[in-house]
Amino acid sequence: MARLNRTTPRVSHLLFADDCIIFGRSNVNEIDLVNNIICDYEGVSGQLVNLEKSSISFSSGVVEARQIELSCSLGVTWSRARSSYLGIPSTVGRSKSEIFQMLIDRTRKKAKDWKRRLLSRAGKMVLIQSVLQSIPTYIMSCFALPEQIYLQLNSVAARFFWGQKNEERRIHWRSWKKLCTCKGDGGLGFRDISLFNQAMLAKQAWRLTLNENSLLAHSLKARYHPRNDLLMTSNAHYPSFAWKSILVGRDLLVKGIAWKIGNGARVGIGIDS
Repeated sequence: MARLNRTTPRVSHLLFADDCIIFGRSNVNEIDLVNNIICDYEGVSGQLVNLEKSSISFSSGVVEARQIELSCSLGVTWSRARSSYLGIPSTVGRSKSEIFQMLIDRTRKKAKDWKRRLLSRAGKMVLIQSVLQSIPTYIMSCFALPEQIYLQLNSVAARFFWGQKNEERRIHWRSWKKLCTCKGDGGLGFRDISLFNQAMLAKQAWRLTLNENSLLAHSLKARYHPRNDLLMTSNAHYPSFAWKSILVGRDLLVKGIAWKIGNGARVGIGIDS
């Protein structure tokens, strides 16, 4: 391990991973510290950081000239476009529909490529269920999508299913809501995107409840509910969009769980009933 002195930034964890995020203030001293961290990492691990695949983003309060200066000092790419991490937007602003428009674009592109082929109705069903409706799955496990995005995703799938091309009008003989019901009830078993989104978020809330000692659970608890558990907490001041999305899943989770009394150590007589 490299010897640290007073001028060397102290790193608590060095992770041999494909992706890593480093946070800092937007000034030259912080950029120098980040450069030192990268140099120390390369010296200790023998691995080189690929700066061409790295990027830097700034908060809205940093002027453009400073952003360009600092990105050049660090030697990484700076762009006005919103960055993403593992396919998920790094920041979510007020316009949620604009942020998640990429899901609509990807879905439309897939459907457009398939429309050039001769596909049976059964083939279209398989492609919708296995591909089109799977595109937003990863993002839906982290964020509650706006209703407008649900409607557009359903619209793309419905148009593809009924053979609609471009802006031409084709008759939709059944409503999409009816097609999303199970086959026993007269539908085709397509996924209800809105309900599936809630289910994915409820799964995340359940994981946080079961794994209270995980790093994510500790971080969220320290920030949003330090005095109670996830199932009992209410919305916090200035919550992030990710936290509000988790609460959407938590609310659904609470409706379907029940107490099972064990040794009684975690049961509050005046609270739990």
